[in-house]
Amino acid sequence: MLLLALLAGSALGPRSATARAAQASALWGEHGEKFDAAGVLPDFSFAGYERGESPIPERPAAVSVKTFGAVGDGKTDDTAAFQRAIKEAAGKTIGIPPGRYLLSDVIEITESGTVLKGSGSDKTALVWTKALQELRPKAAETGDGKSTVAWSWSGGLLWFKGATPIGAVLAKVAAPGAKRGALAVPVEDAAKLSVGQEVTVEVKDDSAGTLVNYAFRDSPDDAAKLTGKLTYAYAARIREINGNTVTLDRPLRFDLRPDWSAALRGFEPKLHHAGVEDLTFEFPKKPYRGHWEEDGFNAIQIENGVHCWARRLTIHNCDSGIFLKGYFCTVSDVLFTANRAAEAKGRVGHHGIEADSVDNLITRFAFKVRFFHELTVAHSLGNVFSEGSGEALTLDHHKAAPYENLFTNLDTGAGGPDVWDSGGPPGSGRHAAAGNTFWNIRGKKETGLPPDGWGPSGLVFVGLKGIVSKRERSGGWHYEPISANALTPPNLHRAQLERRLAAVSGKTDPSAMQKWTNTAGQAFTAKFGGVTGANVTFILPDGRRVPYPFASLSPESRTLVTKFNQPKP
Repeated sequence: MLLLALLAGSALGPRSATARAAQASALWGEHGEKFDAAGVLPDFSFAGYERGESPIPERPAAVSVKTFGAVGDGKTDDTAAFQRAIKEAAGKTIGIPPGRYLLSDVIEITESGTVLKGSGSDKTALVWTKALQELRPKAAETGDGKSTVAWSWSGGLLWFKGATPIGAVLAKVAAPGAKRGALAVPVEDAAKLSVGQEVTVEVKDDSAGTLVNYAFRDSPDDAAKLTGKLTYAYAARIREINGNTVTLDRPLRFDLRPDWSAALRGFEPKLHHAGVEDLTFEFPKKPYRGHWEEDGFNAIQIENGVHCWARRLTIHNCDSGIFLKGYFCTVSDVLFTANRAAEAKGRVGHHGIEADSVDNLITRFAFKVRFFHELTVAHSLGNVFSEGSGEALTLDHHKAAPYENLFTNLDTGAGGPDVWDSGGPPGSGRHAAAGNTFWNIRGKKETGLPPDGWGPSGLVFVGLKGIVSKRERSGGWHYEPISANALTPPNLHRAQLERRLAAVSGKTDPSAMQKWTNTAGQAFTAKFGGVTGANVTFILPDGRRVPYPFASLSPESRTLVTKFNQPKP
């Protein structure tokens, strides 16, 4: 049925015929009843476009790139036409009709609201003929001194480029500060703050490296390059102000200590609600030269973008795919392919998707080829990777204190210990900082746990293939011997988002998110979208509309459907 296809991997998604009886985690329970915001399991529900509270809009094209002179015949250089369209139609959705559009320079998007919209990844292709190193030469060195170019690990030929959204200090956190998981924050002076305002919650390391020690739970290993420099920052909204006590709308991700210059700063997006969708990025069929030998045939970089997106894309023959350096962005439905010659071990690129950023959602991706690092987090916070697959996915934790990121409902393909293969420069701490969570990770071979020393205490492993057979290791890692095909919910991010949205919506408003259950007791969150025949249409948090049999709902949910389906007087 359509529902099973559209909800695959969700709380209502299908399980194999050999699936074990559903088992819930001690950290979450079946519906979040065991969740503790101050506990070891973080809250990932704010990741993605508009914090998951609104779907990405489906905007029709306002103009066509052909109006500005693009040809799309696979022979004519269309760079100038694209640059003219982006300048003259800034803030609009720019349609790209079917065709192959040759481009020979970086395409930059700097204005909010600008969207490049193709006619489908099988119809519209952007074909770059030159790499970043040829266009903008920039020498660099790896962490251990090897000569390379900066575009080995950064930059995009489509480059969303904005200024930092982090503003001036509005209020310093007052002693004694606040603990991770709390909502209330004492400040020295709340005069510059207001209810509903979006602010940046920020901490900075001191000269003694106490924030570094905190992030690595007092076991950072060699972190000399981070000491006195590490900063964490994320955005939250002010729910209430009572004197000089500010209540936020989301739990604190870390302690706020005056010694860490803890403060509430402005959050002022300069580039926001821009995107790219429905097309293919294509690069020359040149043999991949190997690790750190890349020329910079990189598809996308989103730099300081807020509520931006890249969706329904194919990326073909890239050196690296997508570098995310923004806030609340969503990458979804991206396919990686290649037909160029691989290096000795079968890899055709460096980084697939790297998130050096905050509260982004990367979901429904597929790697049909191998990279050195398919998925990467480095100095990042609160990112979610979900519903993805690959031939041999690696969950690269690239040092520099990646903190509280989630990997959930992933099919790693080959599986095995190579899943944990990670890079990163010396002097930047262990591969992972605390709070990184691995939930329902599957593969053909046993994945097990990362090698000793890979990360500090405070890591979470639930539902990993082979974990049942691994002996308990010391070091403070939380793991539970639940088989991946038995774990419920299978997608932790979706469950956390649905729970949060349900908590703020009322049972009397049919346009609000509601919590529904079926006859098997499984719960999900969606808006009521009407009744057609024997099916109820539900609108999921990501905007998809799916039918569901009325008879398969619980009595309470059937009653609610009947109430909402009453004709208006």
